[in-house]
Amino acid sequence: MKRKASGLAIAGWLGLMLVWSSGIAAQDWKQDGKDFANDVLIDMGKNVLDGDLMEVPHFTNAPPGTDYQEDPAGLAADAEAAKATNEGYLSILDSQNLRATFDPDELQATVAPGTTIQQHPAHYTSGMSIDGSTGSCVELPRNSISPGSYEQSCNEGYTQVLPSVEDKTCSIGLNVDIRTKRQYWISEPATLNTKYNQFAAEPQCTLKYGPLGKGGCTPWIIGFEGGGETRMCNASNTSIAHVFECTATMPGDYEVSYDYRYVPPPVVATSRDESTCSVMAGDPDCTADGGEVCTDSDPVTRTIDGVAVTQPCWAWQQNYTCDSGEIVVGTPASDCQQLEDMGCTWLREECLTNETPCLTTEVVYKCPLPAEEDPEPGYICDGDVYCIHGECETIEREAQTGFQDALVALNTVAQAGQEFNEDTLTVFTGDPLACTKLVFGVKNCCVPRGFPLIGGCGGEDQILRDRREDGQCTYAGSWCTTKVLGVCMAKKERHCCFASKLTRVIQEQGRPQLGKTWNDNPEDETCQGFTIDEFSQLDLSVMDFAEVYADFTEAANIPQELEVLNDMQQKVEDYFALHSAAD
Repeated sequence: MKRKASGLAIAGWLGLMLVWSSGIAAQDWKQDGKDFANDVLIDMGKNVLDGDLMEVPHFTNAPPGTDYQEDPAGLAADAEAAKATNEGYLSILDSQNLRATFDPDELQATVAPGTTIQQHPAHYTSGMSIDGSTGSCVELPRNSISPGSYEQSCNEGYTQVLPSVEDKTCSIGLNVDIRTKRQYWISEPATLNTKYNQFAAEPQCTLKYGPLGKGGCTPWIIGFEGGGETRMCNASNTSIAHVFECTATMPGDYEVSYDYRYVPPPVVATSRDESTCSVMAGDPDCTADGGEVCTDSDPVTRTIDGVAVTQPCWAWQQNYTCDSGEIVVGTPASDCQQLEDMGCTWLREECLTNETPCLTTEVVYKCPLPAEEDPEPGYICDGDVYCIHGECETIEREAQTGFQDALVALNTVAQAGQEFNEDTLTVFTGDPLACTKLVFGVKNCCVPRGFPLIGGCGGEDQILRDRREDGQCTYAGSWCTTKVLGVCMAKKERHCCFASKLTRVIQEQGRPQLGKTWNDNPEDETCQGFTIDEFSQLDLSVMDFAEVYADFTEAANIPQELEVLNDMQQKVEDYFALHSAAD
């Protein structure tokens, strides 16, 4: 009962306030209000009188403000008079007076961008418009990106190298040997061979005839000293005849112990003395210039040891050109400018011919892969522009590679399973391929990425180029195949090509982790894979797989919420359309 009385009191007060605050002269509803308020008061009073009046705070039969029922103008006058001392009114007044003020033009300039977007939200945010339709996103400028880099070699040296030569001359003389032969006929008893043994032991003597005789007669012709000849026949049974021919007169007992002696005409023997030219003739660095030139031919007939000797030439001269061991270089040359123009950076260099001084240098550059336009354009779409109180900010989105890293890791494991070699227990083994190039020449089958082969290139050259374009190959070194005077004229490059771009990246970044390098002799490089133990030691988390992200998914810079939202909305609409048709 007490709560009901309180409720009625409040309702009565509301009714009175409604009547008091009205300034409308319409007496019909005004009177109705008064009657309603009186009835409420009467009912409230009766109910209160039935209870304990002391339990109703501030209750009175004449509540304040009753006098204003007949004097609405007095209420307004009293309110105006109370403003100067009313605490609530003064607080509101102070708040208004102390509040900061701004120039209207400044306010307009500040909120102008937000106001513009607010007037045409679909154009700037391209999200869902007020009627639920979808706008078109505003495309952002595309960026040129480089998906990675690779190593490319070039050469520096000389177009030709000329040796420093020295002209040398040598002389060839003629040696003349006058030989006089003597024949000695020896006859001794069969039991004595003293003279025979003496002649047989002399190097100047040779047995010309014999043995003769001994029980028979063997006719033969022998000449005697002083000329003439006779036919002799030894019929003695007690002696044997031998004839020795000697190139020199036998001294001492030999001259007086012979039986017969014959002196035939002298023999003239000639020989060339090439001792002074033999050194140059045997030197591979010396080359004979033309034929020999006769330097002594007059007179053609000369007397030597009493014998007239005739020769057309008695001496000759031979000219030689010999390499002095010093090098005179030709015109400097380089084909590295193209790589520098491509934005490549120098990495290292080494001598291609392994000689000192080095006349042909192999220079290796790090080159960016050909730039490509981002295939996925970016847009300012729903959620990219945030506005509040007339101020708008563009939300910057950063690419998140976590999803791509997970895909790469999973694909690495799958790739290792596919490339596992059960025979060698290795993974990620490559194919050693080579290309050919004429150093500073026209033919070049080892061109940079994105360039066509030049000259007559073979099948392996084309295969290597195609696999390099697919990002499967890494440069392992070069070696000289043709060299002239220390200058490399042609070379080959060794590249290790793997089953995929991912495999190549793991090989390139995994080998340094293991301290595993390519073969020092590129010609012998076999592009070995990792053993199971080596593969288990690789830390894939520190490898940079940015180059292979595009093979699995695009690392988008702008999220695709709008596309997902559109897809979800379409599915919802299709669902309701289907069920509405069914109903």
